[in-house]
Amino acid sequence: MFLEFCRTSESVFSDEFTHVIEFRDGGYAGKGWDEYDPKLGDIIWPIEEASWLRLTYNKEKFHQDAQRLVSFIDKKFNLNTPEKLLNDLVKFEVFTLSIRDNKDEVKSEDFEFDWKNFFINNGSVLKQIPKRYYYNNLVIENDPIMWGYKTIWYGRRSGNYKCQLQKLQEDVMPIKKSDKDESGSLFAHTTHSTMGP
Repeated sequence: MFLEFCRTSESVFSDEFTHVIEFRDGGYAGKGWDEYDPKLGDIIWPIEEASWLRLTYNKEKFHQDAQRLVSFIDKKFNLNTPEKLLNDLVKFEVFTLSIRDNKDEVKSEDFEFDWKNFFINNGSVLKQIPKRYYYNNLVIENDPIMWGYKTIWYGRRSGNYKCQLQKLQEDVMPIKKSDKDESGSLFAHTTHSTMGP
């Protein structure tokens, strides 16, 4: 499904997919398995770390393309998931990632669904409860190359690339009058055993 999306729609994912195919072909042709990208610093990267950095280089583009990818998968499986839910999910996933252009000491964002509880409790019931999630920014660095080093080069083992859900703080938001009739629980069925944050 992901490969079909990459082959039929231009996005940060298709760009990286093309790059990884060229990397793979070069490796099999005897050119080596070293990934060097001068935009990411003067080191040799594992391909998955370099890919992660390139994918998240532009938060807005990454967010938009992730929404398109999730919508594409939803349509392919005929899941008919409400767009509001899909958009909130993508927003949550992007929020939990360390993103280069966010320099706030505390990252915070408002959501329409209780994603933390949903993922921590194995994704059985998703409640539509307005939440504000926040956490201490894992990496604050002005230099983009140093940011990559701290986030994924030696920060990967310590998990600096993504907020762990157990460390995510939350506040329940007041329900707007227009949302009162919509609040409740949704039964979300995972499409794969690997679905998670």
